[in-house]
Amino acid sequence: IILSIVSGVLGEGIQITGIGGNVNMPGSIDQQFHSDLDYPQSDKLMVNIPLGDVDELNGSLELVSGTHIADQNSEQRAFRANTNCGDVIIRFLHLMHRGKSNPSAHPRYMLGVWHAALSEEQRKRQQFCLNPESQVLLQDCQRQLERLGYGGPQPVFGPNYFAPDVAGLLKEVIYRISPSTYRVLTRILRR
Repeated sequence: IILSIVSGVLGEGIQITGIGGNVNMPGSIDQQFHSDLDYPQSDKLMVNIPLGDVDELNGSLELVSGTHIADQNSEQRAFRANTNCGDVIIRFLHLMHRGKSNPSAHPRYMLGVWHAALSEEQRKRQQFCLNPESQVLLQDCQRQLERLGYGGPQPVFGPNYFAPDVAGLLKEVIYRISPSTYRVLTRILRR
């Protein structure tokens, strides 16, 4: 069903170009509103898969409708994406959103799966690329991650890199525009 929806929006040649986990820990604070990609990159979709029921009590996402459209006259309204186990959220990567605080005593878990319509040539150049119709998707994913130097017996958890303040927002924008520039700047500033 998800692949049918994604193909209906993006077209043929759908590939998975990234998979990640998102854990909202107890006691977290609200993130800044942000997008995962800038305009006009509307050729990618994020499929968020909550791994349990999610609402205001454990940190549901807050999305801003209309921000994926360049039209300044579109209605923009923030709303919480409360979900039940088995639901998914499909959104453009450039839709403004943020993780909200988790006041509960338990982590909130969610998977994020990036989808893109790629030509055969683009697939060859893509560093991480999985066929979503594969019958052995998890094994394919593990092989790709091992090839890229990731993986292992235990997942690696990292904090949100960007604090919910002006400096954090500036860092996130620099990272999104040029990850290599961001890495160089952080190395220089640590010295």
